Formats: sequence, structure tokens, C-alpha cells
Amino acid sequence: MRRTVVTWLAWHVSVAGMLTLAGQPPGQNSGQTPAPPPDEQAILGVWDVVGLETGGRPDLDKSYRFSSFIFTSDKVILREGFNPPLEFGYVLNPKSSPKTIDLSIRGHTAYGIYKLDGDELVVCLSMGGSRPQAFTTRGRNDAEMFTLRRSIWSWHSDPTAAFSIEMPGQVRIHASEIVIQNKTLPLLRYTSRWHKEQTVFELWMVSLGQRLAGKAAETVLDEMQDHLRRHAGASAAEDSRLKLPPWQAREVSIVGRGEQTLARFYIIGDRLFVLQVRGPAANLRSHAVRFWAAFRPPPEKKMDKKKGPAAKGGMPLLPPALLPETLPPPRPAQPPSHGTSGSHGL
Repeated sequence: MRRTVVTWLAWHVSVAGMLTLAGQPPGQNSGQTPAPPPDEQAILGVWDVVGLETGGRPDLDKSYRFSSFIFTSDKVILREGFNPPLEFGYVLNPKSSPKTIDLSIRGHTAYGIYKLDGDELVVCLSMGGSRPQAFTTRGRNDAEMFTLRRSIWSWHSDPTAAFSIEMPGQVRIHASEIVIQNKTLPLLRYTSRWHKEQTVFELWMVSLGQRLAGKAAETVLDEMQDHLRRHAGASAAEDSRLKLPPWQAREVSIVGRGEQTLARFYIIGDRLFVLQVRGPAANLRSHAVRFWAAFRPPPEKKMDKKKGPAAKGGMPLLPPALLPETLPPPRPAQPPSHGTSGSHGL
């Protein structure tokens, strides 16, 4: 695997060092138009990697897919695919030309330059060599240039249900009911829309009232799959079983009404979770994988008080893209709105 700037830094040490962010007080602005925030403030937040250049050529997106940088006031956290996150200290110098940025761990430093323009950030870093003087990696085998875009994804949590999920944009919560196996069960729906991508993200949580396994659990998954198929106006749905012990899980693909639905079902304890993404087929798979990977289910001991092996703490459904201890503070869920349109029958 190609060694990137950040893996070169991590090669030397295993614990992230921290440096103090050099801040400057914002200047006074006497005009009518507010002065833009200083770079030390504007850079804060989550930035998705949308481009990477090495050796003067752009890399394939698979080399940076699902990667992002999280800038806080005194450190930057790199999420690189499904690998454990890395933390670095960083120092900005927005007064130099070009502006400079240094990433450090325990005395090992990658020297770089950056340019920040609204929601786009470009960072060109050396890998043990001298600081780049221009935004290009041409003629250098020790430099990488990242193009970053401010992320619209944010973390949301439900304190009562004890799970968290990363979703784009504003999340709306709707409480209603659903009929499964001739029983009316409570349903909570968490929905967000990515308008630019014309994509809808939904997490459904159904309280089953009892723990299910084996054929009983498969029957519930069959009913939920049929419900999504009919809702999409499709005549058939493709499904595959997922091996995620101790849970029973399934992945479903449905094409209907001019859009595609990709969903994953999980029976965890006495609850059924449905994570579905709907929209145009282009890029839908990558959106769905990110959505599924960000789901942090509740430990089963918080869902019921039954004893036994299954009551032990939960685990991520996929190799973690960001470990729980380094997550940004989850956004508390708002009280759900209660539906007036009746239950969802299966």
C-alpha cells in the first residue's frame, strides 16, 4: 500500500502529538460587509477529501474514498477509509505567502502550504522533504496535494435509544406505527435529504417487543423487505444475507419509480433497524456504504435487561471509519413529531 504523508508521520510514532494553534485576534471592520473569519476559525470543522494528487497526477478516488479531515482548535483528526483515525497537532501561518500548515507528531513534522476559499480547502504537504512552494506535486516524489470540501454530514444521536448515526443535512424524526406479523409496533423514522444529490437517507427503528432469532427473525426481515418493495412500486427485490453475528442482517436492492433503494436490515436485541438510501443509481452505492459504516448501534444491555451472552456490549456494524472515542459530540435528537396519517401496514 502506498505510504501517504499521514502514514509517514504515523510510521515514526503511535501516539498523536499536539501543538497549540497559533491564533490571531480578529481585526476590526468599519465597513458594512462583515470581515471574513480568520483562517484559524474558518478551517474548523469536517472536510471531505474530494481529490488527491501525487507525482503531478490525480489519484483514483478509491485511494481517498470515505476520507476526511476534522479540524479542531488544537488538532486535526484524519479519517482514512475504514482505518482507525489518526490525530496530529497542527500550526497555521496565514500571514506567509503561500500560507503554511505543519502537521506534527512527537517532533516529526510534515511541512505544507494551504489555500482556503469558503468551503474549499487545498493542502499540499511534503513527506520528509522541504516545504512545497507551489500547489503542485509535479517533479516531486515526496509530496501530496489534498483537495477538501466542507462536509455537510454531521453526527446525530438518540439518548433514549443509545445509538448514533452520521447523516447529511437536517434530520427530521417522525413517530408512527407499523404492522408486523399482525402486531402494531412503534416506529421511529429519522430522515434527511441531500438535495444536491437528490438522495434521501432514512433510519427506521422498530421496537419488536421481544428478542427474535432464527426463522422468526427471518420472517420479520421478509415482511420488511416486502414493505419496502411495495413502497417503491417494484415487482421484485434482490437480497443477500449478511454474516454479522450475533445479529441477523440482510442487504436489499430495489429498483422502482425511477429511483433505486439500497437498504440494510439489522435485528439487534429486541429492535429492528432499517438503514435505507433512495435516489438516482449514480453514486448511490458509495452514499449507502458511508451511511451504513457510520451507524453505531446501542449496546444490547441498554436495550433490555435480559442476562446472557447477547447482553454484552455492542460493536460497530462495519470496521469503524471513526472510533467512538474520537467522534465529534453527537447532536442531540429533537423530540419526534407524531404522525396523524395512521400506521404503516405490511
